[in-house]
Amino acid sequence: MSWGGVIDLAIILLLSIPYLIYWNLIRNYQTDTKGGITGTLLFLIPIVPAFVLNLIDLGYYRHSLRRSGIEVLSLIKPGLEFITGIIQLYWWLLFSGMLLLYFFGLLVYKYLTSPRFKNEQGLKTPVGWITKVGVILILIAGLAGNKQLFVPTKPLIQISPALLPAAQNSFGTFLYSWVKGDYNIKRPEWVDEGNTQTSSNFIKQYSFSDTFSKQNVVVIILESFVAEVLREDDPKKAATPFLDSLFKHCIIFNNTISNSFQSNQGIVSIMGSFPSPPQIPFFNSPYSTNKMKGIGYLLGDEGYSTFFAMGAEPDHFGFKRFMKMLGIQKYIDKDQYGNKNHEDGNWGVYDHYFLPFVANQINEFDQPFLGVLYNLSSHPPFTLPSNWQGVSEKKQMPYQDAISYVDFALQLFFAQAKKSGWFDSTYFVFISDHGIAYDDESNKNWTSRVSIPFFIYHPKLTTYQPVSTLAQQWDMLPTLLDLLGYPKSFFSFGESVFRKKNPVVYNLMDNSLRIYKDEYLAEMNLEDRAIVGLYTYKTDSMLLNNLVRDTVYKQLLPTFRQLGTNWYQEWFQAMENDKMLVK
Repeated sequence: MSWGGVIDLAIILLLSIPYLIYWNLIRNYQTDTKGGITGTLLFLIPIVPAFVLNLIDLGYYRHSLRRSGIEVLSLIKPGLEFITGIIQLYWWLLFSGMLLLYFFGLLVYKYLTSPRFKNEQGLKTPVGWITKVGVILILIAGLAGNKQLFVPTKPLIQISPALLPAAQNSFGTFLYSWVKGDYNIKRPEWVDEGNTQTSSNFIKQYSFSDTFSKQNVVVIILESFVAEVLREDDPKKAATPFLDSLFKHCIIFNNTISNSFQSNQGIVSIMGSFPSPPQIPFFNSPYSTNKMKGIGYLLGDEGYSTFFAMGAEPDHFGFKRFMKMLGIQKYIDKDQYGNKNHEDGNWGVYDHYFLPFVANQINEFDQPFLGVLYNLSSHPPFTLPSNWQGVSEKKQMPYQDAISYVDFALQLFFAQAKKSGWFDSTYFVFISDHGIAYDDESNKNWTSRVSIPFFIYHPKLTTYQPVSTLAQQWDMLPTLLDLLGYPKSFFSFGESVFRKKNPVVYNLMDNSLRIYKDEYLAEMNLEDRAIVGLYTYKTDSMLLNNLVRDTVYKQLLPTFRQLGTNWYQEWFQAMENDKMLVK
């Protein structure tokens, strides 16, 4: 709280400089009314954007789990496309924010034009205003810890990474990313800058024979699904009769953690099999020019036709750019669907229209093919067709209704696919793009938030095959290539779940790395590699009992520190030194 006050004060002082200069230099030569208006505008114009950005983060943080930086500017266009959904989700925030701004502006104006304010002014001489501005600049420099003028950085090393978003100010993080000038990964002092070799840990090859089974593949990315909505006997279980029937013929990885927290990170984790920098989507970062051979190129070289389908705007959130990077040949969006009457008014075409449409479109592709299908309707604000009746006999929460509706849309997709000649020779891979806080309770439940569904269906699978190995999104691609018997080497931060030994899973965040191993979750501060948190995350799902100072668990800390150090250094070198291509 004290650091939050320091950062807030630094930002307010910084943004008040234009007003203070005006008030001390020009104000005395204007009428009270004109001076009051000018002063009010000079005070509010810098303050309002900072206020609005912090207001945005009140709603956006629960999705991104980070304070906004300059990358928020790239969300303006998608945000305008989704404006009705934003109003539907956050009308209370927008209304209260505008109301607060109105009364705040009125209060400032009344105060600046009041006789009391005029009588209380002092230090009006040139020496006076120079003194005041100088003192403020000195204050800001002091608060910044002499490291980054105007942007305090001391909290980065004095506060637990998990608590940083509470201490930071959104305009401060925005300024910091702007002053930084680029999106290159920050290199901590402990990272070996000279190591330029690609780590052999990221080069995979599972088959050395001609057993490559050129089955078709459809990857279905489930928007905002968490594992509990599909888990039998879970209180949050949604009515999903179709998927329930499918599970009897699936390989289910029932211990899967999401590496990502947003769709533009999740698609990189799943289809790229590597982590996106947390500050900005990979395909908007300086690393987007790195040389790599994505899944589209890998399977395209083996005769696969490839496509991506999503019922949203063309290049929704930059997905089309990323598909091109991966070598995906065809992109199907709502323009190809061509019926605006079937759109939800927020994201795009309702799933129960678009998914069967894609099943028909697949008939035009040569076999074998790789298709990526991304659904929309399970994204907040959970807008469903007005004629949707539901499938549950009991009343469900809005997010559960949305999951049930997606289940219905998938049933229509499969019904259409079964009529085709490609269905019986196709792997259908289901995986969520990220978890989500569906309600206030799940917002506090870390384990629920990062636990996602990951399962594979094939018409020739006759039994339910559970796999309890700890898995992650990066593992999808190598697991799939292992199933197919792909005979060549490829680059991946993940591992085939079928071959994992001593599995470890990671969440890369702004200032920390979360490491999962066995029943433990450790949090490593990226500034100094200190293990600042240790939890038994499955039984302590809200991460309330930090074991890091418990002597019983002291021997575990060096192991997690070493795991985190090795992984981050290898990731840094792969990104910064353009070592993501297997030659």
